[in-house]
Amino acid sequence: MYNSLYITTTEPHCGKSIVSLGVAHRLLRRTMRLAVFRPIINPGQNDERDKNIDLLLSYFRLEIPYEDTFAFHTNEALDLLASNDYDRFLNRIIQKFKKLEDQYDFVLCIGSDLSTEGTAFEFDANVAIAHSIGSPVLILTNASRNDVEEVLGPVHLALEAFQNRKCPIVGVIVNRAAPEQTEKLREALKNELPSEIAFSVMPNDPTLGSPTLKEIANHLGAEVLYGHDRLDRLVPHYMVIAMQMQNYLSRIKNQALLITPGDRGEIILSALEAHRSSNYPSISGLLLTTGEKPAPSVKRLLDGLPDTLPILAVNTETFETVANINTVRSYITADNQTKIAFALKLYSAHVDAD
Repeated sequence: MYNSLYITTTEPHCGKSIVSLGVAHRLLRRTMRLAVFRPIINPGQNDERDKNIDLLLSYFRLEIPYEDTFAFHTNEALDLLASNDYDRFLNRIIQKFKKLEDQYDFVLCIGSDLSTEGTAFEFDANVAIAHSIGSPVLILTNASRNDVEEVLGPVHLALEAFQNRKCPIVGVIVNRAAPEQTEKLREALKNELPSEIAFSVMPNDPTLGSPTLKEIANHLGAEVLYGHDRLDRLVPHYMVIAMQMQNYLSRIKNQALLITPGDRGEIILSALEAHRSSNYPSISGLLLTTGEKPAPSVKRLLDGLPDTLPILAVNTETFETVANINTVRSYITADNQTKIAFALKLYSAHVDAD
């Protein structure tokens, strides 16, 4: 019986947060003494806490000192790997892993993010780490490609790499599969994987890929004019509103973020009324561009409403704003109960093996 598991990915953006949430949720049915460990983290701007670690520690209320949950920052690890200082690299990881192994019943390890700049280094590092700590491996891949062979190609490469280092492989999860693709992928995995390796296919869930208004506001550096307490709303669609009111209303999509220059008072007010109407879809909020704010008369009206949708404002032109929104990355965070619930439900429904 193993007392650890190493979750590794074949490429960036495979959905580690979903899988680590699901795995941790099942492990906690067996023991409350669960540790989380990431050999390499990328703290991001302002030395923020690692999102995967913070999600698991916060949501499951795991009492582990944050400093014990990782060994290296990405830049430090890449410098050591580039200089072939593998002994120092692996020794620190082994020491920190063993500390957790001695204190807890099970250690859930989450591999490197495989950033585009250091993917080759990081993949090799994941193989070496799993081998060095003696942890079985769960391989996670992304099914965003349309062709089954293209989806499974990276899986076979990963299997070969870990098997060459004698790492036990307990399972393969294919995430973000299109609905029409899932059965083909299951059949291919059944035919191509060794019988002792469990496999699962998780369909794509647009909810989990949708950013929140808070994520959009932070990414754009937007000013929140209204709705500060409702920024957890998800945004599956956005729409640029350049038409007149009578023409755009019939095109509104459910939960869309409406983007319009800030001086379009008739768009702002009609959007709020459409949201309240049972005859139109609900919207997530409004994003005002060009640095213009609602006119004083419109602002006075908005200030007097008891419950206003979130309204954000940016200084950039509409085209540039749309381009910036397209670069927003969404994460599952501990304060987003909606996404966590969706993630756990998706994992439970489609991943059979414990």
